[in-house]
Amino acid sequence: RYGGVTAQGLVESALEKCRRIESMNYDNLVVSIKSSDVLMCAEAYERFAEQSDYPLHVGITEAGTLYSGNNLAANTAAAKAAIYVNPLVGRVINGYAVNETEDIKETAEEAAAKKAEEAKKAEAQKAAEAQKAAEAQKAAEAQKAAEAQKAAEAQKAADAQKAAQAQQAAPVPNNEEAQARSC
Repeated sequence: RYGGVTAQGLVESALEKCRRIESMNYDNLVVSIKSSDVLMCAEAYERFAEQSDYPLHVGITEAGTLYSGNNLAANTAAAKAAIYVNPLVGRVINGYAVNETEDIKETAEEAAAKKAEEAKKAEAQKAAEAQKAAEAQKAAEAQKAAEAQKAAEAQKAADAQKAAQAQQAAPVPNNEEAQARSC
């Protein structure tokens, strides 16, 4: 229709997919447009934003050999910069370009603060779990030491009892035998 892949063709395809999904009474969408041509992809995002209020997932990546990857990286940087500043696309939050009409209030700073807070909570939970494990280890070692001491005391008592029994079982020499032995 357009003689190959074009930004307008990508937009029309994305809009058609949106209409199909909407026809199934579903409109909670985030649209992602992909192309191996980074600048064409950026243009498609801009055109789509002019025609739709759906949020856009701006996921432009590059791949290839060292040389082609470097060229794509330069194009990607330019395309991302165009998308971030273009008022037609709107503001960018957590990797999503969201039209201003959306009721998403979270700013990039709030998202970063939220992520940092979640990381802090996760680290605190890890520390609490480590402390709990250390306390459990300490309690197990204390119990083991108490059991060892109890076993040593039981062995000592058993040894004392055996010694007492042996002493009671030994024949007591009478005075005549003791005198006879001493002579």
